[in-house]
Amino acid sequence: MSLLSIYPEIIELFISKKLNQAKSDCANALTKYSLEDATRKGNYRSYYQCGIIIHSLIDKKTRELSKGKQSIFNVWNDFKEQGKNKGKTGAVGFWAVTEKYISSDMLQGLKNLTTDKLADPENHINQLESL
Repeated sequence: MSLLSIYPEIIELFISKKLNQAKSDCANALTKYSLEDATRKGNYRSYYQCGIIIHSLIDKKTRELSKGKQSIFNVWNDFKEQGKNKGKTGAVGFWAVTEKYISSDMLQGLKNLTTDKLADPENHINQLESL
């Protein structure tokens, strides 16, 4: 996202390809098991692939709802501060911060993406993208 803001004409196609590949890889991994189960199955790469999708969706929605005044960087800064002040870390802390930036439908859909064994992960991601 940083590179995109600096070199949009050069990096846009690269980012688009990376996001499409991450979406495909995430959906493929989630057809086998939930993202939470990925570590038990030794599939750490799915955390990275699905994480790219999760963070890009949070960024997109945050920018949209704030009319471009906020981004995923605001979410992460708040998460970091919350961890220092209230000790809320991990997924619970991250979702607590994120709920201030995105819709409840998007938040629940993202949580489901990380915890549930989805019947059609690609469709679930597509639905999140349309929120």
